[in-house]
Amino acid sequence: METLGFADIVGPIMVGPSSSHTAGALRIARMARSLLAAAPARAEFTLYGSFAHTQSGHGTDKALVAGLLGLAPDDLGVRDSFERAHAAGLAFSFACDREAGVEHPNTVDARIVDVEGGVLEVRGVSVGGGAAVVTRIDGIDVNVTGEHTSVVVRQRDETGVLAHIAGCFSDCAVNIATTRMYRTRRGSDAFTVMELDGPVPAEAKAAIERHPAVRDVRIVPADGPAGQPAGGTDARAGAAGGTAGAAEQAEERFAACDFASGAELLDRCAEQGTGLAGAFLAREQALAALDGRTCDALPYADRALAVMRASATEPLREPAPSMGGLIGGEARDVRRARERGFAAVDALTGAAMEHALAVLETNASMGRIVAAPTAGSAGVVPGVLLALEQERGL
Repeated sequence: METLGFADIVGPIMVGPSSSHTAGALRIARMARSLLAAAPARAEFTLYGSFAHTQSGHGTDKALVAGLLGLAPDDLGVRDSFERAHAAGLAFSFACDREAGVEHPNTVDARIVDVEGGVLEVRGVSVGGGAAVVTRIDGIDVNVTGEHTSVVVRQRDETGVLAHIAGCFSDCAVNIATTRMYRTRRGSDAFTVMELDGPVPAEAKAAIERHPAVRDVRIVPADGPAGQPAGGTDARAGAAGGTAGAAEQAEERFAACDFASGAELLDRCAEQGTGLAGAFLAREQALAALDGRTCDALPYADRALAVMRASATEPLREPAPSMGGLIGGEARDVRRARERGFAAVDALTGAAMEHALAVLETNASMGRIVAAPTAGSAGVVPGVLLALEQERGL
């Protein structure tokens, strides 16, 4: 079972309005761009399931184009992706198939032609919380998540190719996290997908390409939980690439800091002689050590709070109408009602309401928010935090 960290719950930082339909769609297209041999020239998207039903309403179409342009999920340029694509000479079209049976409701097929005439066909699914998986490349079922740096090797299915690829990474001291080989039938075209603990050296890629059975090598860079390029140190410096003893120590440290319930969290506070924040930070540091990276929980928390504060206050000064025009100005109306003494709730609840509604407006207008843990619930945490700061001085 996946071990979740702070940024997995308070994140991603993204442009609204939907972590599944906007941020997840964008990540599918970003991964598809990484699989191209050259810049995209034309793209045909076919949307299925809920993607087909929401499309423009949740900005799925704009997000797909933005991802193909290489924009990040939190880039406000997502709102103007159509205009940016036209300026870049990228043509695109959309079709919706609401009848076809697909395994996942958030599914999109993309047929992309690059500027050199190469054609790539990709299927991707948005699995929630801004995460996405490429499940098919040129008719072959695969599994590329983008959570780690992924190397996608197109090859002839021949004996020794997998060993050659692994050897190239070993020669460059790159640790392989997972390996899968996908093919339609024996001896046909195949894909080897490897997830790595660190970046791909240019010499490793060049060495892989020298094998006569290798057709091409594509690199899908890792995206961190916030939809940004993953940071931290190379995992070779941590548990993943160190000695067996170091890995065991990292696992023991994490087990000592981990908690599965509120009661266990309080136990950790008592054991460590610290408060809730201290116990949670200790877990984040232990998790980072287990993954072989530096802990960035504190700077990420600073950034998340700054984005929350902006999303919860800007519409109070300047209302942000939603894409469909259904909402806009409610947060400012609540504040004015409170200022006139017309509120039916106490000051703390009223402050939480106005801030939460402000985030709702930011999200619905494709502004930048923190999904915590989804874009749909993005107003709850900042509403509570800012109300406690405003009314209780916390």
